[in-house]
Formats: sequence, structure tokens, C-alpha cells
Amino acid sequence: MSQLTLSQRSTIASNPNFQNRIGMAVKKTASYWLQFPLDTVQKWNKANKKRKEFARYIMNGNVLVSMFTYAEYLLTNYNEENPDVIGAPDINAGQLSDNAITDSSASALAFDYFAGVHPGDETEPIIF
Repeated sequence: MSQLTLSQRSTIASNPNFQNRIGMAVKKTASYWLQFPLDTVQKWNKANKKRKEFARYIMNGNVLVSMFTYAEYLLTNYNEENPDVIGAPDINAGQLSDNAITDSSASALAFDYFAGVHPGDETEPIIF
């Protein structure tokens, strides 16, 4: 099981094509959270509120962090999840499919991290 080196992660994260793909993945995730129904009391929690606020911010065309920072964070988590998939020496930005990026738990972790979701937010209800 090989891992991406710091140099490989940096090369991929700074690739404009990969950053564009990450940007599309972020917008897809933001779209999901904007449409996420808050139809039960359990779904009215601090984590979902933060996700929806961050999603609105992204969909309004605002850039909260550089795509390099977001891509670097996502790659670090994706690498730990799937070391055999992206640890090849000849890795390039086209190696990961868009759905593999967007649907990975690393993408969810990155979105939550930049939305400011902390452990325990899922269980903390929103008080009106």
C-alpha cells in the first residue's frame, strides 16, 4: 500500500484542472445540502445548519478558501481512505473520476471541515 508523498499531493492539488474538478464537486455537495430536507426534529441540528449556510455561501459564488487548500485537505483524507487507488507513481489529476471524488467520505469530511462542523454538532439541536 503506497501513500502519496507530500510532493505528489502538492502537484495534484495545485493542478488547475484538478482544482476545477474539486470546485464542481464542492458545488455538487453544496447543491445536495441546499436540497437536504429538514423534515424531522433530529435533522434540525447545528451541523446541518452550518452545512446549509456554507452551501448557500458557495452557491452564491463566494470563495471561502483557496481551491488549493480545499484540494489538499480532500486529497489527504482520500489518500488515507483509498491508498491503492491513488498511490501510483504516475498519478495525475485525471486518475480519479469525478463521482469518486464527490461521493467519497473524504469529500464529506472536507465540506464539513470548511463549513465549521465539529464533533457533537450532529446531536446539538437548534433552539428557536
